[in-house]
Amino acid sequence: MHLDPHQANAQRKNQVKCSETHRSAFEPDKLPIPVSAPLDAYAPSLSALGRASILALAYVAGWVALWFGASGMNLAVGVSLWYPPAGLTFAVLLAYGGGALPLPIVASLLAGLSIWPLAQWPAFLLANLLCPLGYLMAALLLRRARSQPATCGWPLDEPHRVAAFLAAAGFGGLFSAGIGTLILRQPGLWAPGQSWSETLLGFWVGDFIGVATIAPVALYFIFPLAQRLARRERASPVRNRLAGRTGARLAVVQIAVSAILLALLFLSLPGVWSAQLHPYLLLLMLPVLSWIVTSWDMRGTVLFLLFYELAIVARVALAGEDDLVFQYQLVMAALLASGLMTGAVSQARRVVHARLRDSRDALERRVEQLARLSSQLTLTEQRERHRLAELLHDHLQQLLVAAVWRVEGIESQTEGSARTEAAELRSLLDRAIRASRTLALDLSPPVLRQGTLPEALAWLAQMMRTVHGLRVSLRIESQVSPEAEEVRVLVFESVREALLNVVKHAQVLQAELELTRQDADAITIVIRDRGIGMDASRVGDGHQLAQGFGLFAMRERLGLLGGEMRINAVPGGGTEVRLSLPIARCGAGQRAVPVAGLTRVADSSLAASNDSS
Repeated sequence: MHLDPHQANAQRKNQVKCSETHRSAFEPDKLPIPVSAPLDAYAPSLSALGRASILALAYVAGWVALWFGASGMNLAVGVSLWYPPAGLTFAVLLAYGGGALPLPIVASLLAGLSIWPLAQWPAFLLANLLCPLGYLMAALLLRRARSQPATCGWPLDEPHRVAAFLAAAGFGGLFSAGIGTLILRQPGLWAPGQSWSETLLGFWVGDFIGVATIAPVALYFIFPLAQRLARRERASPVRNRLAGRTGARLAVVQIAVSAILLALLFLSLPGVWSAQLHPYLLLLMLPVLSWIVTSWDMRGTVLFLLFYELAIVARVALAGEDDLVFQYQLVMAALLASGLMTGAVSQARRVVHARLRDSRDALERRVEQLARLSSQLTLTEQRERHRLAELLHDHLQQLLVAAVWRVEGIESQTEGSARTEAAELRSLLDRAIRASRTLALDLSPPVLRQGTLPEALAWLAQMMRTVHGLRVSLRIESQVSPEAEEVRVLVFESVREALLNVVKHAQVLQAELELTRQDADAITIVIRDRGIGMDASRVGDGHQLAQGFGLFAMRERLGLLGGEMRINAVPGGGTEVRLSLPIARCGAGQRAVPVAGLTRVADSSLAASNDSS
């Protein structure tokens, strides 16, 4: 990661402070370094400066070695396809800014000492000083457009970033080629047999190929390694970007296909094959190259492109086809631009898929948390209902019964108007006892805790007939009974809410209740009436319909448990409420619960529940 001067100074001060604290902590007899001791205080900075100097020398040596390698091949075979040092020049300026400009200038001067005649020294010196300015301007524009610091100077992980990188490489190459061509037009420097436009175009495309090939390699591999070495960090191993057996097999297949293509490429040499290979036929490698780069991230893409470009350079060098140099340059530039753009599209898609996968996993975890909270809420609500029912049964009802006994004693001992008032008081107390018992049953029916869901629904049907006069026809499969208590409670409350809506709004005295197993994965509960109907769309928002807020709340709770509630209703045509819940949410498994006589309403159900109260 590149640090500006202010960040670098702050980091050096922090390193000095950490070093002093470490030394004073383990050497109690030595105090921290005072301000009046500049030599010791700047020792860590001198060490950092030494490492930076070594890295700068390594860069210059690498630049010079790359220059001699490319120039030596050009002189040996008479063919110049690309200029790799331009890639190192642009890469160091893009990664470290204008402060690194002296490095490529010094490297180019050192490289040219062995071949520059003394008379041509001013022209070559001017060319080496001016040509990097185009790459500097392009690098500064990219660095200014960079939203945040990146470890490789300019990430090539998105198509628009690759397009900007290629445009900057083209601009820098054009500037450098233009300056070089203008200087070389001086007498004694111009190569005979070449026009000004041919020289400019050859230099420009060669520089572009060098930048597009070498700069990504330096930005993704060389400079991050140098930064880790400067910070004294252990170099991390290169990770395999294709995980698993499938990825390994795919990598082997891709390497084999590439080897076959390169073998065919070298078998087409003029001395081996009778027919001459046209350079544009190499564009047939584009589909294979696109298939390869879409399987890897940008690191793998950069390496594969370098491998293919070196193969083309070697093939042209062996063939010596100097008359087709420009065509080969166009093919190399097309392969580079297509490969980098395809790799960036694949990388961006891979990043988007990873983010979507992370968002989906986070959403699933959130849904699971909400489901657990909903289950805990249902159980907590049921426990509170049970506590209140016990409070009514064990305390309030006992007090009311004691009051009845007391009033009966007073009634037996009085006559006349006092006896009549005592009788009326006893009647009111009897009504209070019945109301408290009914309230206790509504809060926590014993059959819901002690029985199965079919038995609880049968009790609810009898309760609706006795209290509200609603006759409910039952059709229940006896072997469908969720084991999870929160599911039984939620289904029971949902059915009761739906039946109460029939009593309040349907204007009928009959309803149907079905409990079936829809398939191997879900159970279904259907509440149906033939009343005046309703507008089902208004139940979707509890704030829009106050009387439907109960159904809205039940729908939300069922949704948190993986279930759903559907309401099919037409004004004047009746209403059907359909509840469904996955088996996985209904407990560890299903147990057969034989419940006889549930196709009709048993009058004894309510009596048994009342007796148990």
